[in-house]
Amino acid sequence: GSTCPACPSCTDGMMNGSELGVDCGGPDCPACPTCTNGTQDGDEEGVDCGGTLCDACPTCDDGIQNQGETQVDCGGPNCPACPACENITITINLDNYPEETSWTLVDATGATIGSGGTYPNEPDLSTITFDFCLTEGCYDFTLLDTFGDGICCAYGQGSYTVVNNVTGATLASGGEFAASETTNFCITPAVVSGCTDSSAHNYDPTATQDDGSCETCRDGVLNGDETDVDCGGVLCEACPVPGCTDSTAHNYDPAATVDDGSCETCTDGVINGDETDVDCGGALCAPCNTGCPNILDLSDTVTSSATEQADDYIQSTCIITGSINVTYWAGNYVLMNPGFEVVLGAEFLADIQACSVVGSLDNSENNIDLRLSGADSGTKLEFTLSQSAPVHIEILTTEGQKLVTLEKKAAMTVGAHQLQLDQLNLPAGIYLCKVRIGDTEQVIKVPVTK
Repeated sequence: GSTCPACPSCTDGMMNGSELGVDCGGPDCPACPTCTNGTQDGDEEGVDCGGTLCDACPTCDDGIQNQGETQVDCGGPNCPACPACENITITINLDNYPEETSWTLVDATGATIGSGGTYPNEPDLSTITFDFCLTEGCYDFTLLDTFGDGICCAYGQGSYTVVNNVTGATLASGGEFAASETTNFCITPAVVSGCTDSSAHNYDPTATQDDGSCETCRDGVLNGDETDVDCGGVLCEACPVPGCTDSTAHNYDPAATVDDGSCETCTDGVINGDETDVDCGGALCAPCNTGCPNILDLSDTVTSSATEQADDYIQSTCIITGSINVTYWAGNYVLMNPGFEVVLGAEFLADIQACSVVGSLDNSENNIDLRLSGADSGTKLEFTLSQSAPVHIEILTTEGQKLVTLEKKAAMTVGAHQLQLDQLNLPAGIYLCKVRIGDTEQVIKVPVTK
């Protein structure tokens, strides 16, 4: 409110309310970052490490063998490969005065590799050991005794050894000396052949010499755990998935990463997918052109038989009068608005079905216009040919029942023709005409008018 302090929130930069930290914890705010939740959050520099709260993240120069390193700060998945080295073990059997004993191990430059002692807390006559992996070079191992009487043999049977664990050779040994004893020895690591490419399937971290055996994601060979040549598996990029990548195509494959030219589209000039004609119809393409208007809005007085068609709907305020037959044929609905009237003696039919161009067939070589007319004496078939051709015509009901077949095997002449079908006396309505002109056949709808 205007007089009270702002209510605590999880975004006010303060630890308040029931929060366990600044804007975190408690029943209302997000959990506070921790160094053990397996997530890089807060000001952590890595997952559960770094920042102000967590331990420093492991690195390849922190002097600690961590993050999968095979030796201190080298090897493993993150650090450079370790130089070739051989494992040695220093063993010291202390005498009765361990508090007098110490040792050093230095390389040829004088750098200290390791040191220890004295050992006042070690039991008399106990044994201590130290392990190192020494790279190629020479080293000095020195054992010291502050009293100056060595570690053997007046006050216990003390001794020491430095052993190469790879070759089994003893590099230094002793126990009887005065204040100190220094032994120089050299390491010449054995050559270990193998794959030294850390990105290869068969990388060998112990190999010191590449033998050309590496199996990689760029060698043109199906190897390792690849699922195809140089792709797939843990190390390589995912393999390409061929298919149709056009999201507007009938056969679009969302898993495909490489287009293989198989796309079936609304622009390829082929009837495919769920198209009802070439590149039209179905779920994806534009509606096919039926030749009919989408909407018809009719008015005035109708005095002659007619069939009106529309793809979507017809609305009418017409007055239909006289001994005529009028059919409204629409894809979705027919609406007779106030003022619409069918005068006694006229016949009217509203038919809800897909629109079709009535009475016209175009086969690019010929054109035939059909019309059926009903009469008390039978039914007449009227048609016009634009070119001379044999004609085969079947009259069927809309349910597919064949009513009559007319076949003129000899070529009929160009122009208008009228044939009397005496055996038929068809009522007004819609019928199917299966027309074959030469080698071309098509079924069209035609109305019968009285």
